Amino acid sequence: MKRVLYFYPHKFADLTDGAHTRVVTMLQYFKSQGFLVDMISYENAALLSSYAVENNLVEKIYYADKPAEVKTNWFDRYIKSKFRSARNRLLSKKEKPALLPNWVNESLINIFLKLTAEKKYDAILITYAYWAEILNHLNGIDFTGRKVIDTNDFLTLQQFYNHPELDPSQIGSVFGSEIKQMQQFDDIIHISYDELLLFSNFITKARHHYIPQFFYQKPKSYPESYKYDILFIGSDNPHNVEGINWFLNEVYPLVDKDFKIALAGNVCRAIPFDYQNILKLGFVEDTAQLFAAARITICPLLKGSGMKVKVVESLLYGVPVISTSKGLDGFFNRNPAGGILIANLPAAFAGHINNILKNEKLLQEQRLQAEEIFNHNFSFAHNAQKLNQVFAAI
Repeated sequence: MKRVLYFYPHKFADLTDGAHTRVVTMLQYFKSQGFLVDMISYENAALLSSYAVENNLVEKIYYADKPAEVKTNWFDRYIKSKFRSARNRLLSKKEKPALLPNWVNESLINIFLKLTAEKKYDAILITYAYWAEILNHLNGIDFTGRKVIDTNDFLTLQQFYNHPELDPSQIGSVFGSEIKQMQQFDDIIHISYDELLLFSNFITKARHHYIPQFFYQKPKSYPESYKYDILFIGSDNPHNVEGINWFLNEVYPLVDKDFKIALAGNVCRAIPFDYQNILKLGFVEDTAQLFAAARITICPLLKGSGMKVKVVESLLYGVPVISTSKGLDGFFNRNPAGGILIANLPAAFAGHINNILKNEKLLQEQRLQAEEIFNHNFSFAHNAQKLNQVFAAI
């Protein structure tokens, strides 16, 4: 029986975060293939243990001490980086040329070395290039398996967003260090087709695989009446916060106020005001019930990288999406015939919403096209075949 050592830094009990959803579906794939999975995470991820173990997704989870650099959440780190950038501009201070952060710490190294010395793993799977340096500690250990990274994100672009004070040469240094980290792997899994095209030009010895977010197909049922006309689900990462504020400030005033809008996930924490037809649900454990109760979803993001899992999940349930062009980041086909309606200007975005929600025939047509996009690109069966190309040889 094949055995995989899987590192993922975060807890994934909150499945409104797309990165966590990605891990769950990867673990479901391993389970479907009969692989045994040991997982390494951080000490504060107790919720991960109950979810993964109760669903028989892992054999055992091992915990390392969390590095100081990642003890704050997404939003706190973003605010701190913005403050630092403003301070540096005021002081005319130039930061030293940046490299991609290395968040491998001694606690993680010790657990990694102990496990790889005691057990024979057929593959090591690392999430995010921030932790790629852990492979350097395999020296001296008789490891003959595959070294695989699921990149999940274009980290240089995230550094660009978070540190606007960096000049082009510094961004080049970050990109170079990201390439160097990824060159250590035998197989590189890209959630984004855009990122596969980019990195495969610079990293030629590894095998590159485009494996977008995927889900088991679910039976579709459309109720006669819906609880929500418009749904947005998101964590409180800064891109979601910026996007929903753009929607509320620029698009919402142009949208028919008879429509019922639901916002779910920790993004609700960043919305200080109440609106007459907007329900802030906060964290919802079972997002399936939300999609089943919504006529359409929105993805008003203005920035970001990787793939917007919330868009794929909406397609899973046959729910059409109104999105900015950023919602199609990572898609193989960025010009779908339907199922996702694209607008980057507030009036056009609101126009799509008003039009589809007042035209039942159009809504039904878009549902069918949403299902078709999902079936052709994001189904579990389709992407399990591609994952077999990564792991079948181990």
